[in-house]
Amino acid sequence: MEEQGYAAAGMVRQLLSFSRKGLPDVKEIDLVPFVRELLKFARVSVPESIQLHGLFEDEASFVVRCDAVQLQQSLLNLIVNATHAIAERGDVTGEIALRLHSSEAPDHLIVNDSWAYGEKPEMWVCLSLEDNGCGMDQDTQRKIFEPFFTTKSSSVGTGLGLAMVQGYIEMLRGVVDVTSSPGKGTRFDIYLPLSSNKVSIQEKERDEVRLGNGQCILVADDDDRVRRALCDILESANYNTIEACNGEEAMALFTEHVERLDMAILDIVMPKASGSDVAAHIRASHQEFPIAFMTGYDKENALALEVNSSHLLIRKPWDVSELNAVLIKAFI
Repeated sequence: MEEQGYAAAGMVRQLLSFSRKGLPDVKEIDLVPFVRELLKFARVSVPESIQLHGLFEDEASFVVRCDAVQLQQSLLNLIVNATHAIAERGDVTGEIALRLHSSEAPDHLIVNDSWAYGEKPEMWVCLSLEDNGCGMDQDTQRKIFEPFFTTKSSSVGTGLGLAMVQGYIEMLRGVVDVTSSPGKGTRFDIYLPLSSNKVSIQEKERDEVRLGNGQCILVADDDDRVRRALCDILESANYNTIEACNGEEAMALFTEHVERLDMAILDIVMPKASGSDVAAHIRASHQEFPIAFMTGYDKENALALEVNSSHLLIRKPWDVSELNAVLIKAFI
């Protein structure tokens, strides 16, 4: 009875988390920085014995319309399932790969008698998540998207995860395909329609960011593309920037340039020292120094990492209104 109670509570938490108790926050996002940030958060919970890596088309940009928090939760659900499948197999060095690539229309998944959205998108992007876990037989594959179907014990799984993943992807007019073999692993292919507006989000923000007066900002992020893009935007708006690629370097650069620095924007999850560690280092000598954290789309992740709620917060990829709000609060 106690196990059933825990399982029921887990279902309720999962449903509330997925619904977010409100309307979806749908906007255009570029999947490249989204997936890079997702992988950083996922690595915190994936066992060290499992290799987790992302594969991207060079310099590609994939803009889709979605609620980024719900897409994040869907992909994290698949990653958790992959870790369980690898643990169940037990006789292999675990590998999980998340690949982002352009795709032809998945005609075998959107045949006329199952496509309910009228005109089919012309352009698609595919998110492929592949593991080398225990895999599934054909009978299990046919059932995995059924609500409450699970191969896990009641203390581990509710059977709601994959049904919710499929339901959310279908809300985006996307489709999900699965390929699996017992003892060899599983691959989920999520096909999403690309936005017809493929103009760089950063180009739009570059023109609209609040103009500065030469203030100097320390920007710390281990993702070179994300860090460089933010610095380019800030510098085009008359700010100066100093870049750090990890937490240890950020602390050293703050100490070296403290007299000219006016603000720090810190990624929460970085190698060698976290954003929280860097903030504590700064606060030890400069209590009122303006600090903003950069995080993934789900603010609950930031809270889970014990980020002080008094700090400013920017979600990635950054929204110009949030970035402007942080700059205004830092420099008023």
